[in-house]
Amino acid sequence: MPRGLVFAASGWVAASWLVVIGVQPPLQPTSSAYTPAAEMMLLCMLIGGFVAWPLFRLTVAPRHSIPVRTCLEIIALVGMIQIVVWPLRLVTTWTISRVVWVDVEIICTLLLLGGLVVRVAGSRMLRTATMALILTWLILPPTLGFLLRTPDGVGLLSPLARIWHLAQGGAGPIADDVWVGPGISLLIAIALWAPSMRSGLAEARNSQ
Repeated sequence: MPRGLVFAASGWVAASWLVVIGVQPPLQPTSSAYTPAAEMMLLCMLIGGFVAWPLFRLTVAPRHSIPVRTCLEIIALVGMIQIVVWPLRLVTTWTISRVVWVDVEIICTLLLLGGLVVRVAGSRMLRTATMALILTWLILPPTLGFLLRTPDGVGLLSPLARIWHLAQGGAGPIADDVWVGPGISLLIAIALWAPSMRSGLAEARNSQ
């Protein structure tokens, strides 16, 4: 497992906890008191996984076994996020189904971002363009939604905005089309990972 990433992710979680929640509990430790801090904690985790990780991976020189390394890093990130997301349910009004969909959205987005990292690793120009593409995808839709005062429209094109919207739903019902965003991300991720999977299977057959 990528020990450096695990150490960095652990530090990111600890720093986010200290900044957002702090070391002292609220005077009245209720769900309504903890929910805003839990939402901000989740947002900090998403920024680390969706922005800091892919941008760092795209800035370093490519190495051998990039698909394998990227898969291991995604597994490590997903594991760290589980340690944060599910305990937050204990201090919020999130339902189990809401946390599950938050998880699904996070995993599908990480798979898509990992696929981008694998596909453009060999070209410095493509890596730079992909960094700009990722930032545009994550930041531009919610910014336009805020400016146009339609956060539930164009803003939800960004997975950051979709997960934030999910988290703010609390114990309320989940929209019927909640699967559309992660479903599209998963299809794109499969298309990005397919060449690496085929080449890996071919190498495995040749080595037998």
